[in-house]
Amino acid sequence: MWSYLLRRRLTVLFVLAVMVNYAWERAQSPLYVLPGGAEIEWWMCAAASVGDGLVVLLIVQIGRLVIGQRNWYFRPGARGYPVLLLSGAVVSVAVESIAIYGAQWWAYSSRML
Repeated sequence: MWSYLLRRRLTVLFVLAVMVNYAWERAQSPLYVLPGGAEIEWWMCAAASVGDGLVVLLIVQIGRLVIGQRNWYFRPGARGYPVLLLSGAVVSVAVESIAIYGAQWWAYSSRML
C-alpha cells in the first residue's frame, strides 16, 4: 500500500512539475537561442520541462537520502528547505553550465545579456 501511495504521489508531483516548468520554459525561451541564432521551439520547451520534472524527482530523492524520511517533502522543515535550495541550485547551475558551455545546445540571446 505504501509503495502504491508513494508512486502515485511522485507521479502527481512529476506531472505538476512538468506543467509548471513548461510555462516557465516558454516564458524564458526568448532569452536563449540555438546555435546559428534559431529560436527555441515549443517542443524543445516541452522536452526541457520533462527534464525539469526529472530534476524535481532527483531533488526529492536527495532529500530522502539526506533527511532519511520518504515523505519529507510534505513538511520540509528546517532541514528540508536547505536541502531543496542547495540541491536545486547545484543541479540547475550544473545543467546550465553543461548545456551552454560544454555541449553548446543553446546560448544566451542578446535579450539575456
